[in-house]
Amino acid sequence: MPADGHQGHSEEGLEGGVETETACDARRGREVRKAMASLLWRPRARPSMTVARATTFRAAAVAVALVLGIADCGVSTTAPESGLAAARLRWARRAPAAYTITILRTCECLREMSGPVTVSVRNGVVESRQYVESGAAVPPQYVELFPTVEGLFALIEDGIRGDTRPLSAQYDSALGYPTRFSIGEPAADAPLYIVSEFQPR
Repeated sequence: MPADGHQGHSEEGLEGGVETETACDARRGREVRKAMASLLWRPRARPSMTVARATTFRAAAVAVALVLGIADCGVSTTAPESGLAAARLRWARRAPAAYTITILRTCECLREMSGPVTVSVRNGVVESRQYVESGAAVPPQYVELFPTVEGLFALIEDGIRGDTRPLSAQYDSALGYPTRFSIGEPAADAPLYIVSEFQPR
């Protein structure tokens, strides 16, 4: 056991009848992938279905994926102003040197801008960004949409400094990385972020 008494993020299954955080994070990722698979299925095109309507449907389906993906997981929910510093401290103390995360964004936008994308990081530097669905690399013009954990923290901090409302965030209770956050009004196409399938490497 580490000196700070934390048993680590690598435990699997149930502990004392309670789902451990890694098992919960894996389940969250599976739920997101299932929801994404459902929304990526396309019926035969109908002349009456416009691109705008299809995009709106996709955004709604992704929102459902978010709800499914975060349900009942071990995350801390708090006001961003008070929670960000504590979350960053947990991350600074316990973050692995190398890790992968999966980031999903909601927006009425191109699929390439929403993901989900697996981001591989080592020593704070992104080694790769790949779309979960295809395995293709994220084009250069979209890489900043899928940042490292530190980049996710920076997005939340920018929202706080800009006094953007509404602003809400959830953080992993052990490691501190953001698991879900929104900055601005979703009705005005402000994106929602969900982070799942965290894996140290």
